[in-house]
Amino acid sequence: GLKPNMQSFTIYIDSFAQRNDWDSVQEGDYILTRLVDMYLANELDFEPDVIAWTSVIRGWMRLSKKRRAAAEKAENVMERMIVLHDDGKISTTADSIVYCSVLNAHCYAGSMDDAARILSTMEYLWKQGDEDMKPSARTYKILIEGWVKSDSDTAMTQVEELVAKMKPLCEEQNEEGLLGDIYKSLLFGYAKRGFPSNAEDMLRIMVEKGYK
Repeated sequence: GLKPNMQSFTIYIDSFAQRNDWDSVQEGDYILTRLVDMYLANELDFEPDVIAWTSVIRGWMRLSKKRRAAAEKAENVMERMIVLHDDGKISTTADSIVYCSVLNAHCYAGSMDDAARILSTMEYLWKQGDEDMKPSARTYKILIEGWVKSDSDTAMTQVEELVAKMKPLCEEQNEEGLLGDIYKSLLFGYAKRGFPSNAEDMLRIMVEKGYK
């Protein structure tokens, strides 16, 4: 008879990961873990592909709004993937989509220090020569909006540093339209934290540049 292949298992895993409820994503996570364990024990002649890993990680990401436990599960899956690859046990490793999914999960959960840590890792890997890890303007935008919504005392300092990195990328990646959203976030962030002069400066810049 026909034997299931990795594509069949990936579709099966994804059917659980897409359901947006904890038990279903947990089941997809469990199936992925079992497949990996079977592959490592030579009970399976193919290894789970990056799509299967990403599907489970993004399943946890979608559940992570105000839920740090889900964001932590997303990162745990990524960490296992990286460790197994670095140990030479699997050929698949975390790509920029995986890193960004975990970063998004932490932002959704409000765990901004963890999100910043993931970004720092991406920046480090990129500077070490991995072009795939170069953060996009949209990656910085997600972090900026996460910091603005947070209750951190250092949020606007973090935001200003991220905006400085994001601006040249917007031009380079033809994403100038994102700057309007960023200026709105800055305006909201300064007003929320009681910095009226900074908020006024942002409003003036928005008017001058034609952002609404």
